[in-house]
Amino acid sequence: MAFILKKVSDHGTSNPIVARLGLQTSDLVKFYPIKEKQREDVFGIYHQKVQPHLLQCYELKEKMLSSLTTIDEEFSHKGLQTQSSGRVATVPQVMKLQEDCETYLYNAKSALRDIAGIFDPLFGEKFTEARYDKIVSAQ
Repeated sequence: MAFILKKVSDHGTSNPIVARLGLQTSDLVKFYPIKEKQREDVFGIYHQKVQPHLLQCYELKEKMLSSLTTIDEEFSHKGLQTQSSGRVATVPQVMKLQEDCETYLYNAKSALRDIAGIFDPLFGEKFTEARYDKIVSAQ
């Protein structure tokens, strides 16, 4: 018999997102007076649904910060790059900024929507969208 190990994430428990939504959620939900199946459902929502969205946001943030650091270093060393006797300037920019921002916001919204799923195993209330005003008014 052989075991197969498969890497499923580039992030370990040193990443606060993994630590909070994985290990700490697993530990905290043990203190809540619910059945084991409900605990597994809550952990599954955080670990399998919310965490990937937040890790995508984290990766996009890191990518943007890296690009900004590179631009800052280049500008510090070379200054503003010009052509045609200074009549044309090459302005540094973060590549794919709009697409990455849209992806970031989509993943943040998806994480909020998925977090609303914990109300089903905990309270028997099913919410399928990130409308916390409806969640609050349902009480």
